[in-house]
This record gives sequence, C-alpha cells and structure tokens, in this order.
Amino acid sequence: MVWVLPAFKVIPELPDYLQFWALMVLTALVYLPVTLLTPPENKLHLARYYAMTRPLGWWKPVKEEALKLGLIPEGGR
Repeated sequence: MVWVLPAFKVIPELPDYLQFWALMVLTALVYLPVTLLTPPENKLHLARYYAMTRPLGWWKPVKEEALKLGLIPEGGR
C-alpha cells in the first residue's frame, strides 16, 4: 500500500522510516480485528502445534496440555 498509493498520487511519497510505520499501522488494522473476532483454536490443535515446533514465548498452558496428552516427553523444553 505504501508503494502503490503514491504511484497513483493518492498519498504523497513517504520517506523510508514513515513507510515502515505506515505499513505497521495498516497491518495492525487487519490483524487485530481478525484476532479478536475469530474463535480461538482448540487446545488439542495447539498442543500438537507446540509439540511439533516448540515455540518460544508464553506457551505454558499449551505445554502443560501437550505434556498431559503425552505429545512431548516429561522435562522436555
């Protein structure tokens, strides 16, 4: 959007640092409503995903579910 709109003279050309922030805002305008308006995945699906990928972050409840289901070994990261 930040490259197409200036080409059609809808908005003026922006410096690189403003293109970055404009793209961040436009992206957030899409992913935040989608995240909040769609139902969450079920725990089994998330536990299988966690067992396969072992992502970093706040996954403790999902990790506990994966341990309970035996999808990852006890003491596994």
